[in-house]
Amino acid sequence: MDIGMKIISCGLFLLVVTSCLLQGSLYAKDVDINNKGKLSVKGLPDNTSQDNGLDVSNKGLASMALHSHLNRNVPKNAVTPKLDLQLFVDSKSGYNLHILYEDFELESPEFLDLPKRKVEGHAHLFINGKKVQRVYGAYLHLEPNLFEPGVNSISVTLNSHDHDTWSIDDKPIVATYFINNQVSPLIQHYFSAFPVLRSAY
Repeated sequence: MDIGMKIISCGLFLLVVTSCLLQGSLYAKDVDINNKGKLSVKGLPDNTSQDNGLDVSNKGLASMALHSHLNRNVPKNAVTPKLDLQLFVDSKSGYNLHILYEDFELESPEFLDLPKRKVEGHAHLFINGKKVQRVYGAYLHLEPNLFEPGVNSISVTLNSHDHDTWSIDDKPIVATYFINNQVSPLIQHYFSAFPVLRSAY
C-alpha cells in the first residue's frame, strides 16, 4: 500500500473511531495506546489498530459508525468549513482548548442570519463520547473532573443551529484528541476530518 493510501486509511480509521465515541458505541476506556504510540480498540474485528506507521488493518469498523446526531451536508454552493483544535495544559488545573475554524460562522442562535457562502451554527464538545456542552466561542477551559485517569478523548463537531452535525458527503466535520493524563506526552493522537491550513495559525 502506498503512503497516500495509508494516510487515507489512517484518517478513515480515526474518523470512524471518533464517530463511535460520539454516538456511544465505543468508550475511551476501550481505546489503548501503548508506549510506541500504537492505538488499538478493544473488541473490534480483525485486530483493528492504528499506529504512527499508519498501519490500519480493519475490514469491518465502518459498519459500527452509527450517528446519534443527524448529519447535514454543507450546501454545494457553500465553502467547506474547516476545524482544528489546540490543547494546552492550564497552569492551575485542567486544560485549555482552542477551537480553530475557517469558513464557518460560530455564533449563538440569536445571531442567525443568511450568510452567502458560509454555513453557521455552534459547536458541540464531547469528552469520552459524552456531550458536555454547546460551544459558541473559540476558547474553553476543561475542568480536570471531566476526565478519567488514563486515556480520554476530546472531540468537537460543527453543528447547525438545530444541532445537526455539518458534514461533507455524510462525513462529519469533527476533530478529536486522544490524551493520556498519566504519561508524557499528554497528547497521544490527533485527528481532524477537515483541517485548517496550518499556515493560518
